[in-house]
Amino acid sequence: MSNSSPGVPLKRTISLIAFATMAAMAGPFKVGGDASGALFIPSFDPSTGITTEIGFGGKIAPAVEYAINDQFSFRGNVGYEYATYGGKQDFMGSTITDDATSQFLTLDLAAQYAFIPQAYAAIGVGYDINLSSKIKESATGFADTTFSMSGKKNPFFVTVGLGYKVTPDIAITAGYQFPITNVDEDTGDNGNGTTTTQKVNFQTITLGIRYDYGL
Repeated sequence: MSNSSPGVPLKRTISLIAFATMAAMAGPFKVGGDASGALFIPSFDPSTGITTEIGFGGKIAPAVEYAINDQFSFRGNVGYEYATYGGKQDFMGSTITDDATSQFLTLDLAAQYAFIPQAYAAIGVGYDINLSSKIKESATGFADTTFSMSGKKNPFFVTVGLGYKVTPDIAITAGYQFPITNVDEDTGDNGNGTTTTQKVNFQTITLGIRYDYGL
Protein backbone atom coordinates (compact mmCIF):
# COMPACT_ATOMS: atom_id res chain seq x y z
CA MET A 1 0.00 0.00 0.00
CA SER A 2 1.38 3.42 -0.93
CA ASN A 3 1.89 6.03 1.87
CA SER A 4 1.67 8.99 -0.51
CA SER A 5 -1.29 11.35 -0.19
CA PRO A 6 -2.51 12.89 -3.45
CA GLY A 7 -4.19 15.70 -1.47
CA VAL A 8 -0.95 17.24 -0.17
CA PRO A 9 0.49 18.45 -3.53
CA LEU A 10 -2.95 19.79 -4.48
CA LYS A 11 -3.27 21.76 -1.23
CA ARG A 12 0.25 23.10 -1.65
CA THR A 13 -0.52 24.21 -5.20
CA ILE A 14 -3.72 25.95 -4.13
CA SER A 15 -1.87 27.72 -1.30
CA LEU A 16 0.84 28.95 -3.68
CA ILE A 17 -1.75 30.23 -6.15
CA ALA A 18 -3.64 32.04 -3.36
CA PHE A 19 -0.44 33.60 -2.04
CA ALA A 20 0.60 34.75 -5.51
CA THR A 21 -2.86 36.22 -6.16
CA MET A 22 -2.82 38.15 -2.86
CA ALA A 23 0.69 39.45 -3.54
CA ALA A 24 -0.31 40.61 -7.00
CA MET A 25 -3.39 42.40 -5.66
CA ALA A 26 -1.72 43.96 -2.59
CA GLY A 27 1.60 44.89 -4.16
CA PRO A 28 0.66 48.47 -5.16
CA PHE A 29 -0.60 49.30 -1.66
CA LYS A 30 1.33 50.84 1.21
CA VAL A 31 0.19 51.76 4.69
CA GLY A 32 1.98 54.18 6.93
CA GLY A 33 1.72 57.51 8.66
CA ASP A 34 2.53 61.20 8.38
CA ALA A 35 3.66 63.47 11.21
CA SER A 36 4.49 67.14 10.81
CA GLY A 37 4.98 70.44 12.54
CA ALA A 38 3.31 73.49 11.06
CA LEU A 39 3.27 77.27 10.81
CA PHE A 40 -0.24 78.75 10.59
CA ILE A 41 -0.52 82.14 8.89
CA PRO A 42 -4.00 83.56 9.51
CA SER A 43 -5.86 86.02 7.31
CA PHE A 44 -8.64 88.26 8.57
CA ASP A 45 -11.21 90.38 6.79
CA PRO A 46 -9.43 93.69 6.02
CA SER A 47 -12.43 95.65 7.29
CA THR A 48 -11.75 94.46 10.85
CA GLY A 49 -8.29 96.06 11.00
CA ILE A 50 -6.85 92.94 12.63
CA THR A 51 -3.13 92.32 12.12
CA THR A 52 -1.83 88.77 11.76
CA GLU A 53 0.10 86.80 14.35
CA ILE A 54 1.65 83.55 13.07
CA GLY A 55 0.94 80.44 15.11
CA PHE A 56 2.27 76.91 15.47
CA GLY A 57 0.87 73.43 15.67
CA GLY A 58 1.15 69.94 14.29
CA LYS A 59 -0.57 67.01 12.66
CA ILE A 60 -0.44 63.22 12.83
CA ALA A 61 -2.26 60.96 10.37
CA PRO A 62 -2.31 57.28 9.39
CA ALA A 63 -2.24 56.93 5.60
CA VAL A 64 -2.82 54.54 2.69
CA GLU A 65 -1.04 54.83 -0.65
CA TYR A 66 -1.80 53.17 -3.99
CA ALA A 67 0.83 53.09 -6.74
CA ILE A 68 -0.33 53.10 -10.37
CA ASN A 69 3.23 52.58 -11.56
CA ASP A 70 6.77 53.45 -10.44
CA GLN A 71 6.12 57.18 -10.86
CA PHE A 72 2.45 57.88 -10.20
CA SER A 73 0.55 57.17 -6.98
CA PHE A 74 -2.37 58.36 -4.86
CA ARG A 75 -2.20 58.87 -1.10
CA GLY A 76 -4.98 59.48 1.37
CA ASN A 77 -4.97 60.03 5.11
CA VAL A 78 -7.25 60.77 8.04
CA GLY A 79 -5.62 62.62 10.91
CA TYR A 80 -5.71 65.00 13.85
CA GLU A 81 -4.39 68.56 13.68
CA TYR A 82 -3.86 71.15 16.41
CA ALA A 83 -3.42 74.79 15.39
CA THR A 84 -2.69 78.07 17.17
CA TYR A 85 -2.95 81.49 15.52
CA GLY A 86 -4.07 84.98 16.37
CA GLY A 87 -4.30 88.68 15.68
CA LYS A 88 -4.40 92.17 17.17
CA GLN A 89 -6.58 95.21 16.62
CA ASP A 90 -7.18 98.64 18.11
CA PHE A 91 -10.75 99.14 19.28
CA MET A 92 -12.15 102.19 21.09
CA GLY A 93 -8.79 103.14 22.55
CA SER A 94 -7.80 99.60 23.59
CA THR A 95 -5.54 97.02 21.99
CA ILE A 96 -7.34 93.69 21.65
CA THR A 97 -5.30 90.51 21.27
CA ASP A 98 -7.03 87.36 20.05
CA ASP A 99 -5.20 84.04 20.59
CA ALA A 100 -7.04 81.21 18.85
CA THR A 101 -6.68 77.44 19.11
CA SER A 102 -8.37 74.94 16.80
CA GLN A 103 -8.56 71.16 16.64
CA PHE A 104 -9.43 69.42 13.39
CA LEU A 105 -10.19 65.97 12.04
CA THR A 106 -8.38 66.14 8.69
CA LEU A 107 -9.13 64.34 5.42
CA ASP A 108 -6.55 64.56 2.63
CA LEU A 109 -6.14 63.06 -0.83
CA ALA A 110 -3.16 63.76 -3.09
CA ALA A 111 -1.70 62.64 -6.41
CA GLN A 112 2.07 62.06 -6.33
CA TYR A 113 4.68 62.02 -9.08
CA ALA A 114 8.20 60.65 -8.48
CA PHE A 115 10.48 62.71 -10.74
CA ILE A 116 13.46 60.68 -9.49
CA PRO A 117 13.29 57.41 -7.50
CA GLN A 118 14.07 59.18 -4.19
CA ALA A 119 11.94 62.31 -4.60
CA TYR A 120 8.37 63.20 -5.48
CA ALA A 121 5.99 66.13 -5.85
CA ALA A 122 2.36 66.07 -4.74
CA ILE A 123 -0.82 68.06 -5.29
CA GLY A 124 -4.19 67.44 -3.70
CA VAL A 125 -7.15 68.65 -1.68
CA GLY A 126 -7.92 68.68 2.02
CA TYR A 127 -11.04 68.99 4.12
CA ASP A 128 -10.85 69.79 7.84
CA ILE A 129 -13.71 69.01 10.21
CA ASN A 130 -13.58 71.72 12.88
CA LEU A 131 -13.85 69.83 16.17
CA SER A 132 -13.19 72.82 18.39
CA SER A 133 -12.14 76.45 17.93
CA LYS A 134 -11.68 78.81 20.85
CA ILE A 135 -10.39 82.35 21.28
CA LYS A 136 -8.73 83.90 24.31
CA GLU A 137 -9.30 87.64 24.09
CA SER A 138 -7.17 90.12 26.00
CA ALA A 139 -7.83 93.86 26.03
CA THR A 140 -6.04 96.71 27.74
CA GLY A 141 -7.78 97.48 31.02
CA PHE A 142 -10.12 94.47 30.88
CA ALA A 143 -10.05 90.89 32.20
CA ASP A 144 -9.21 88.12 29.75
CA THR A 145 -12.12 86.14 28.31
CA THR A 146 -12.19 82.79 26.52
CA PHE A 147 -15.04 81.77 24.22
CA SER A 148 -15.81 79.34 21.41
CA MET A 149 -15.98 80.59 17.83
CA SER A 150 -19.69 80.87 17.15
CA GLY A 151 -19.27 80.83 13.38
CA LYS A 152 -16.74 78.01 13.02
CA LYS A 153 -16.61 76.32 9.62
CA ASN A 154 -15.11 73.19 8.06
CA PRO A 155 -12.50 74.55 5.63
CA PHE A 156 -11.33 73.17 2.28
CA PHE A 157 -7.69 73.49 1.18
CA VAL A 158 -5.54 72.99 -1.89
CA THR A 159 -2.29 71.26 -0.95
CA VAL A 160 1.10 71.00 -2.65
CA GLY A 161 4.22 69.29 -1.35
CA LEU A 162 7.59 67.68 -1.87
CA GLY A 163 9.13 64.58 -0.36
CA TYR A 164 12.57 63.00 -0.29
CA LYS A 165 13.15 59.38 0.71
CA VAL A 166 16.09 58.96 3.06
CA THR A 167 15.39 55.20 3.13
CA PRO A 168 12.93 53.11 1.09
CA ASP A 169 10.38 53.44 3.92
CA ILE A 170 11.10 56.88 5.43
CA ALA A 171 10.78 60.29 3.76
CA ILE A 172 11.22 63.92 4.78
CA THR A 173 8.28 66.04 3.62
CA ALA A 174 7.48 69.73 3.14
CA GLY A 175 4.08 71.12 2.24
CA TYR A 176 1.89 74.15 1.74
CA GLN A 177 -1.88 74.48 2.18
CA PHE A 178 -3.88 77.31 0.63
CA PRO A 179 -7.41 77.89 1.95
CA ILE A 180 -10.42 77.75 -0.35
CA THR A 181 -12.99 78.44 2.39
CA ASN A 182 -12.91 80.01 5.86
CA VAL A 183 -12.35 78.41 9.25
CA ASP A 184 -14.62 80.95 10.98
CA GLU A 185 -17.24 83.53 10.03
CA ASP A 186 -18.23 85.29 13.23
CA THR A 187 -20.60 88.27 13.28
CA GLY A 188 -19.90 90.69 16.13
CA ASP A 189 -21.38 93.89 17.52
CA ASN A 190 -19.19 96.95 16.95
CA GLY A 191 -20.76 98.78 19.90
CA ASN A 192 -22.12 101.60 17.72
CA GLY A 193 -25.24 99.98 16.28
CA THR A 194 -23.41 98.17 13.48
CA THR A 195 -22.08 94.62 13.09
CA THR A 196 -19.07 93.13 11.36
CA THR A 197 -18.61 89.57 10.09
CA GLN A 198 -15.07 88.52 10.87
CA LYS A 199 -13.89 85.96 8.30
CA VAL A 200 -10.85 83.94 9.29
CA ASN A 201 -8.76 81.48 7.29
CA PHE A 202 -5.13 80.48 7.33
CA GLN A 203 -2.34 79.26 5.12
CA THR A 204 -0.23 76.40 6.43
CA ILE A 205 3.45 75.54 5.91
CA THR A 206 4.49 72.09 7.10
CA LEU A 207 7.70 70.12 7.63
CA GLY A 208 7.45 66.49 8.60
CA ILE A 209 8.35 62.84 8.30
CA ARG A 210 6.59 59.97 6.58
CA TYR A 211 6.79 56.22 7.13
CA ASP A 212 5.47 53.60 4.70
CA TYR A 213 5.18 49.85 4.81
CA GLY A 214 4.47 47.94 1.60
CA LEU A 215 1.81 45.25 1.79
